[in-house]
Amino acid sequence: MGIYMGAVPCDGGRQYSGAVDRFGGIAEWSPCSFDASDYRQSEYGAEVSASLYAREMHTGAVYQSEAVDLKKGIWNKFAYQIPPMEGAVIDETGFCIHVKGERDDGRTIAVLIDDLYIDGRPSYTIEMGLESEEIWSQPHREITQFTKLKGLMYLEDGQLNLSSCDFGEAYTGRYDWKDYQAEFYVTPIIGEHHMVNVRVQGAIRSYAAAFLPGGKVGILKNENGYRLLIDTKFDWEPGKEYKLGVAVEGSKIKVAVNDQEVLEYLDTESPYLEGAIGISVQNCSRIKCRKIVVS
Repeated sequence: MGIYMGAVPCDGGRQYSGAVDRFGGIAEWSPCSFDASDYRQSEYGAEVSASLYAREMHTGAVYQSEAVDLKKGIWNKFAYQIPPMEGAVIDETGFCIHVKGERDDGRTIAVLIDDLYIDGRPSYTIEMGLESEEIWSQPHREITQFTKLKGLMYLEDGQLNLSSCDFGEAYTGRYDWKDYQAEFYVTPIIGEHHMVNVRVQGAIRSYAAAFLPGGKVGILKNENGYRLLIDTKFDWEPGKEYKLGVAVEGSKIKVAVNDQEVLEYLDTESPYLEGAIGISVQNCSRIKCRKIVVS
């Protein structure tokens, strides 16, 4: 995670001061925790207390653990569980130093931090209606929380649109996610190759669940090019929204459409065991995505 030193306003005239992590936020948090280990005040400086915090991007609300007094020369370990939040995006986490006494009395503050980290199983929702476009130039647009490999990507009527004359892909999530389930609320619009991706390890490695030509749904593996692993008959229709779910556990992949399991595949040939998620299209196709749920 990218960490830097900084200060932002705090309650009661104090200041947050510390290492801060900025990352692509998420739209609905389930409880997860982060820790600051081996955290101590040096043997000189003013008396202080410390806490951990998380900031929600849309409202600017700061969620903070209870402040604990630091004793000089003694290491402490802090942990904080981020509470569940509907429609939220966490854009900043870090530690908070609360200085005792008057703010402008010339006191020296010295605190040592050994490490700061966040962990927990992914469990959140991305609502496309809450995301925004970052316009770099008229043809170059990016969507918050997503990284685009290629293609035309934009927001319209609360949905993410992705299209391309050959292929287009966009990713979100973390590279080190292992076992999880991702549900994509997608609508095929044009073309016959509409895909959602799991275990994404960059542009040349991933799995995909796809609506395919001939009224089929399939599982594909990207090995610097997509290869069909298994498919089955499914009469999908352009313009109709589907809940396309993909569950990955170890080397097993399960696909469900509208909560009905349609495919299962066990990959025994150098399986991908971790990776992010995404959506993709091929051969002049266009897809809409309204929501993604990861658990």
